[in-house]
Amino acid sequence: REFSDFVTVNTMLASSSVSAGLGEAALELFRPGDLIYIIDFPILGFLFYKKWIRLDDRSFNKRASFAITALSSMLFSANLFLAEI
Repeated sequence: REFSDFVTVNTMLASSSVSAGLGEAALELFRPGDLIYIIDFPILGFLFYKKWIRLDDRSFNKRASFAITALSSMLFSANLFLAEI
C-alpha cells in the first residue's frame, strides 16, 4: 500500500467515474492490522468516559499555540502547492 497522492480537485472530480469498483478495491487494501486503528477510537472514548484517562486542565501559552498553528498551516499549504506542480 502506498498513499503518496493528495486528494486534489481533479481527483475529486474524477471520482464519479471510478466509484463503481471502489468498494472492492478498499476491501482488497484492508489488512488485519487495520483493526487496531478502527478499534482504537471507541476504546479511547470509553476510557475517557470512565475517567481512567484525564485531560490536563492547565492553561496553555496562547501566543505559542498561535505560532505553531500558523507555521503548520503554512507548511501544509506549501506542501499541497508543491504537490500540484
